[in-house]
Amino acid sequence: MKHYFSFFIFKYFHIKDKTKKQFPYHFHDFNKVILFVSGDVTYYVDGRPYILKPGDILLVRHHCLHKPVINPSAVYERIVIWTRPGFLESPLNYPENLGSCFGIATSAGKCLLRPESSLLKELKNDLTLLETSMTEEGYGAGILTASYFLQFFVHLNRAYIKLDSSGFDS
Repeated sequence: MKHYFSFFIFKYFHIKDKTKKQFPYHFHDFNKVILFVSGDVTYYVDGRPYILKPGDILLVRHHCLHKPVINPSAVYERIVIWTRPGFLESPLNYPENLGSCFGIATSAGKCLLRPESSLLKELKNDLTLLETSMTEEGYGAGILTASYFLQFFVHLNRAYIKLDSSGFDS
């Protein structure tokens, strides 16, 4: 877990484990993105179940009740990003709201993005660059990490905006 700019903009986790832990419904004051890699998990967001498949991206907006139901016999691998809503709303004073994807997902009742292969490849590449940059310490390392974080959210928002304009499947 790493902090950037001396205040919490985001936290990044790449987790692979088996757990017998049962989670109650809960909520956070931050937004959460989950890229599901493997396992057997049903995620409930505001009471709606999402049966996850490898490559799925789940968005959980701050203050939304959610919980995972995890099959303890399967290895559960996922990439999780926590981010402050305020930063996404106007990153570095740009007019774009990178938190729009959370609003679109919540209002449409579709927190799950099942990206086509080319988009999934692009998003995974963004996350690989982000994860790699987090271990670097050279000149501009923090700026580079922040730029990969922003790049991921630009691509994620473009996907959600495209879905919103074309309509979500039921």
